Amino acid sequence: MHFVRECPFTKHLCKSCGKTGHKEGYCNCLSANSGLRRNFIDVSVNGVYIELQFETASDITVISKPTWKKLGSPPLQPTLKQAKSASGKPLQFVGEIHCDVTMGNQTKFGTCYVTNQPSLNLFGLDWIELFGLWSFPLSSICHKVQEDHSKPIQQYKKAFPKVFANSLGHCTKTRVKLFLKPDARPVLSPNARGIVVVQKASGKVRICTDYSTSLNAALEPHNYPLPVPDGIFTKLNGSKVFSIIDLSDAYLQVEVDDELKKLLTINTHRGLYRFNRLAPGVKSAPGAFQQLMNGIIANDIIIFSKTESDHHKRLRALFNRLCEYGFRSS
Repeated sequence: MHFVRECPFTKHLCKSCGKTGHKEGYCNCLSANSGLRRNFIDVSVNGVYIELQFETASDITVISKPTWKKLGSPPLQPTLKQAKSASGKPLQFVGEIHCDVTMGNQTKFGTCYVTNQPSLNLFGLDWIELFGLWSFPLSSICHKVQEDHSKPIQQYKKAFPKVFANSLGHCTKTRVKLFLKPDARPVLSPNARGIVVVQKASGKVRICTDYSTSLNAALEPHNYPLPVPDGIFTKLNGSKVFSIIDLSDAYLQVEVDDELKKLLTINTHRGLYRFNRLAPGVKSAPGAFQQLMNGIIANDIIIFSKTESDHHKRLRALFNRLCEYGFRSS
């Protein structure tokens, strides 16, 4: 990013759009000469302007070897830094450089890492923090998301009334298993936990139980990998149409095995009750539920597509599967 008075393209005629004031490839920037194009940003490194991709998913700032050569091949220092690409493969660094980085009227001393990976030039979290850019230029260069809550949703509600019914869903195809540790003693009714009543944002009441010192201590952890942001963002890359499906009281839509229901006994002012469904607060619930959902839909319930037509096909396939298994969505 640089000031207008410093821009060498102030009088340049862009061959792409025919307008004056920016170089080719910067036609969609927010304002002429701002130095911002989509999610790319111009910085001066050791007096040389280079273009970096503004990337909040990267902890470090990375430049490719051709970009390093453009900077005049400054001395490389050995580095112990390790990183992985979006595909999970190790990213090989040839070294690191310590340099003066200038944005506007600010000059900072920073470190960036040089890789053999061609065309990989990332303005990472370390430099974002260095220049205090958490509010700018994120708010300026991120694409705005346009929401449409009207016609498409009503069409799906009409086509899949069971999925959108105003009632708790019930998964009829499978049940969740809870596994006790080999040396654990089952927590029976006399030791049932009390309840805590919490009011939800909608005004409805949720019954919660603290299983931390009783059931959870006796349960084997359900070690199923949960989605992490980096993996999700990699999948979303390139998509333009998104939908998020919210399953109402998701855990309570799934039953647990009969022999394990007694472990979910609770103590109320009306006596002892037990959950027949997967109760919130059970430590193995997140992993068990994630495994169940992956088996049902083979994906997270974030629908993303590059075109609107493909998006509607995927939504219909998802709602058909949810209807088949008995799940409800809010």
